[in-house]
Amino acid sequence: GSQIRGRIGVVPQMDTLDTELTVEENLRIYGRFFDLPRAECRRRSAELLEFAQLTERASSVVENLSGG
Repeated sequence: GSQIRGRIGVVPQMDTLDTELTVEENLRIYGRFFDLPRAECRRRSAELLEFAQLTERASSVVENLSGG
């Protein structure tokens, strides 16, 4: 399932993000699901936001973001 989608680059339109949380909060929660330490979650969240050019949207509530 998810490993195959990851290998071929498929990103489904529907997601499992908490729409009431910010982009950064969702990233940190996902990291905690995989037992990453909080400091590691903060570091990786910042890296991912920069990589996706979403740093300025880190504090935005997910519900307000475009699906594209």
